[in-house]
Amino acid sequence: LYNDAGRSSDALGCYQRAYEILKKIGYLYGSAIVLNNLGGIYGRQGDFQKALEHFFTNLSISERVGDWYGMALAYINIGSVYTDWGLLDEALHYYEKSLELRTEHGDKEGIASTYNSLADLLYFKGDIDKLLEFAGRALEISEEMSARLNVEAAKRHMARGLFEKGRREEAIRLLEESIGIAKELNCKDCLHNERIILADMYLEMEDYEKALEQAKASLNIAEEMNSKIMKMLSLRVLGRAYSGLGEFEEGEKCILESLKLCEEMNTRGHYGLGLWALGVLKLRKGDEEGIEIIEEALKILDELGYKLYAKKIREFLNGRKT
Repeated sequence: LYNDAGRSSDALGCYQRAYEILKKIGYLYGSAIVLNNLGGIYGRQGDFQKALEHFFTNLSISERVGDWYGMALAYINIGSVYTDWGLLDEALHYYEKSLELRTEHGDKEGIASTYNSLADLLYFKGDIDKLLEFAGRALEISEEMSARLNVEAAKRHMARGLFEKGRREEAIRLLEESIGIAKELNCKDCLHNERIILADMYLEMEDYEKALEQAKASLNIAEEMNSKIMKMLSLRVLGRAYSGLGEFEEGEKCILESLKLCEEMNTRGHYGLGLWALGVLKLRKGDEEGIEIIEEALKILDELGYKLYAKKIREFLNGRKT
């Protein structure tokens, strides 16, 4: 209840007490479940190292008791942390291990969930065709099973892929369907993701007013959930929207605050994306220092394998030259 209400500190205290009791009485299966919940809170707070410690301990217990489902879930959660941390190859390794286990045991809902995680990862890697393939498989399985949460995620990932293919109206329609499901399920994490993606789409379409509206809505959710990583993402898109509207002081303030959160969490991929946003803002103000900042962003994203964004930056830089 505390977790759902965004009271992370209270939830953390409850889970830690529960873990100590379960550990003391030797209830390994229950301990693993609580460790999973603890890891999720630490991940939302941007403490990726602690999140990984709890998920790896969860994995160790699940292996010891022969709980394949717990192992598959731990692999997914570890992959999710690595994705947020910007370590895409490590994330891919653990997603593939989860998919292997779930396929072996015929866990259809778990397979769909893993396809969704892979689709999310493949967006950053720039493999849009594979993204659409995995999201399509996830959607087919999830609709067949009436697994609404997985349907929501699959539609969200498909929308992202279709937008990159130039099918913008179809992408926005699909994303709005995903938002409807998230509202129906009261999934605040889902709604935050969708608001961020929709803001990104409007930014690319240069509809800065609509982007601003979505960015503000996402920030409200981030603050309600008391999530550092959500707040970092929201502040970056909010800063970009203000930048597009020519409100440079407010935009720079948001982007710099987002970059500060990236530094606190040591998430280099998002730091690179923040630098790109800052560089574009400076160029719009007529400050050529923006070029150097964007080139630094490109170096980071190239190093981490963020191929989609690296490609977008190169297109932006080449466009300025011509």
